[in-house]
Amino acid sequence: MAKPARWSEVYRVDADEVSTISGEQCPLHEVRAWFSATPDNELFEIEGDLPLLPGIHGLVRHQLPEPERVTEAELRKGRSLVLVTHGPCALPWRDARHFSTQLLNVGQEAFTVTSFSAYARQRPGIYWTTMRFSATQFRAWYDLGIEEWIAPGARVWDPANYSDRATLWAYRCETRGGLNFVTGEVSA
Repeated sequence: MAKPARWSEVYRVDADEVSTISGEQCPLHEVRAWFSATPDNELFEIEGDLPLLPGIHGLVRHQLPEPERVTEAELRKGRSLVLVTHGPCALPWRDARHFSTQLLNVGQEAFTVTSFSAYARQRPGIYWTTMRFSATQFRAWYDLGIEEWIAPGARVWDPANYSDRATLWAYRCETRGGLNFVTGEVSA
């Protein structure tokens, strides 16, 4: 693969083109390499032949001292407040392991995600993980900016989530009133 001729900061990706912050449009098929980073310069996606990226650091997963478990019973309670669904990846150049993930607030209160993770099935109805992503990472991946709270009826989404099939994506949440819960759904 040829190295990129130049780098541009992109603010929008459509099915056929990318739009840069300088106002240029580029056909998507001409993009040779790219990376995505959170506002605090955490690299979380990379594609193509990239040079060293000064000031950018790798994906930070917070290791847990012991495995964290979540049960199907806990998820059922959380799903009465926030529905998690997975669908086709919104970015056409992705492979079959990419998919979109959406959270829909079906409850009566605004909520915030305090952490989230991909969980493996330990045994029927019980899932576990040894790492966790932060609330800051959630806001970056789901394009919330500095907004913390998701209002009743509102939905947020990650257009290009990634994991093995049959992975539970679970979200630890808190309502404005202080109720803590976990919700999630298994990827197809």
